[in-house]
Amino acid sequence: MQTNLLQKCCNIAENWFCHTCVKSVSKNHATTAAELSEGSNTSLLAEVKKIAEDIKEVKISLGKQSDLAFENNERLRKIEELALKQEKIIENLVSENKTLKSQIIILEYKLNQAEQAQLANNVEIRGITVNPDKTTEGLVCSIGAALGVKLYVEDLNFEERKRSRREDPRPPPIVVRFVRQTLRDEIIRLRKEYGSDSQS
Repeated sequence: MQTNLLQKCCNIAENWFCHTCVKSVSKNHATTAAELSEGSNTSLLAEVKKIAEDIKEVKISLGKQSDLAFENNERLRKIEELALKQEKIIENLVSENKTLKSQIIILEYKLNQAEQAQLANNVEIRGITVNPDKTTEGLVCSIGAALGVKLYVEDLNFEERKRSRREDPRPPPIVVRFVRQTLRDEIIRLRKEYGSDSQS
């Protein structure tokens, strides 16, 4: 009898629990889990916000980089356009320079031909003493009259007396350019016939 009673008491002791304590423990356990869950959510939310801010900053940075790249592309485009314009200008200048060089060569040739033609009208008259009372034009016209050719001032393109040389006692020669080569040829022919000392 006593053994059975003792066994029952042991069984009761093993299976007994305090409802108040269990309730308190359960309540505390639930509260702690909620607090932990709320703390985790707060921390996670902060991390998400930080990531969102980082993404926003990255987007802003990428936007700035995109704007900068666009500006650089615009600058490069303008530089390329300017380079093309300068290239065309240089090409035009080179072409114009070639044209001008060709024109200069032609003009130089024509000038040389004209000078040669003018030289063909020249006569150099020697042995005429310097007369301060007469102009060079008057002397040339007088020489023409002495040779039998009536000369006018309009027949002379230009006339000048060369500078005298100190070592040469002879009077400096007179260079005459006639307007027409026929006059020059006529003067030379008559001078030879009359044995003039003048030379062409």
